[in-house]
Amino acid sequence: LTPDKKLNNDCEVGSLADNRTIFEVKGMSCGACVSAIERLLISYPGVEQASVALLTERAHVVYDSSRVTWQTLLSAIENAGYRAKHLGTRRNDNSDCRQRSFLVEASKSITGDIRASFNGLNTLLATAGVLEAKWVDSEDNVESEDNKSIKGLQKLCLEVTYDPAIVGLRVILESMTVSNPQLTITLMKQKNDTVDTFSNQKVALEELWNELIIAVVFSAPLTFIMWTGLFMDEIYPGLQWMDVIAIILSTLCQFISGKRFYEEAYRGIQTRTLGMGFLVALGTTCAYLFGLFSILQSITTHGETPSYTDNLMTSTMLITFVLFGKYLESRAKTYTSMALKKLMDHQPKTAILLTIKSNSTLPTLPTTTPNNNNNNNNNNNLLSYTVESERVVSTDLLEENDIVKVVRGMTIPVDGEVIHGHGEVNEALITGEAMPVTKSSGDDVIGGTQLLEGTLHIKVRTIPE
Repeated sequence: LTPDKKLNNDCEVGSLADNRTIFEVKGMSCGACVSAIERLLISYPGVEQASVALLTERAHVVYDSSRVTWQTLLSAIENAGYRAKHLGTRRNDNSDCRQRSFLVEASKSITGDIRASFNGLNTLLATAGVLEAKWVDSEDNVESEDNKSIKGLQKLCLEVTYDPAIVGLRVILESMTVSNPQLTITLMKQKNDTVDTFSNQKVALEELWNELIIAVVFSAPLTFIMWTGLFMDEIYPGLQWMDVIAIILSTLCQFISGKRFYEEAYRGIQTRTLGMGFLVALGTTCAYLFGLFSILQSITTHGETPSYTDNLMTSTMLITFVLFGKYLESRAKTYTSMALKKLMDHQPKTAILLTIKSNSTLPTLPTTTPNNNNNNNNNNNLLSYTVESERVVSTDLLEENDIVKVVRGMTIPVDGEVIHGHGEVNEALITGEAMPVTKSSGDDVIGGTQLLEGTLHIKVRTIPE
């Protein structure tokens, strides 16, 4: 077993869990929350593996659907005090199956249910590598501005589960397009966890900033009054104006700005994992209550017992400083996600796909580094295969071993190996290398880098999920 694989004691080693599901989990604040949710999920019979990521707010669970359902696991997370949402479930088998959605649109001349006009569904299911194909009526799965047409069944989503090692998306799309010339079928944009995480973190950062400002509004005046000794006049034996102001400001700060710490402490008690939220809530509450108690005692003894009003200031300052630390942490995570999002946005959306003549033989790539081999560079200009045609396709439709063409100024669409051509590639965005890197036959190239000079024919090696 790999170190990060966590097995339930009720599941035998080597048992086959048939489903893999993903949850979005909000409300996690630290590693203790991650451990608590993982232990909670693993405790259910039938759950074989549970992995929770704090940065992306995702929980991946592998389980046996005959023993437990994802609805049960979702309820368990919510009952523990976290906000959870089911994002999807797919089959878990030995193949690296993937799931993509196709938007099927009908023209205005076609009336009625699109499903009645769709041809070749059984043929699609009979295609090697296609595991499942089903219609999805949910409007949430269709990225379209015209949602009314969905209700009129002019647009529907077809969800296909397939094994990329056997069949590719391009073959699936072309098969459906040929069988249904009366319909417009397009590959829908895949939801991106990084983009969703960045959006969620921006909202969380704004919420933390607002809470921090409120805490500063309460704590700064109180600290100024305590340090300068203002409002020391007595309004009652044992009670000063400073005490009244301290009680008001500290109470507001304790239960408005400190609300999140009480919520974290409550969740920690429920899951029996006492994290930082519990410690902050316990420490500030003790200081706050002791300050109140000392003021009440001073009033009852008519000033014979001193009041420790500075404890109220201590609780407000603790809450403010901890919120400031949380804001800095959230800001760092948000900027990290922003950098990842910018990197992903740099990936091109289309690529030039070359169709190679069937009787052509692709060149055998050298096993040594060819950059210093002048003879090899001279042979780069000689094609050992015949290109029948070239066309622009979406990068999502590329498959392993496809040949793509990249010309000067274009961004390399995916990782691969150069089989023809010679050029200078800017890899600064990926590797940090300031100088252009020379690429020729046999060299590896990285998707997202830019070709500055020359023309390359690249054999696709890996396709990202």
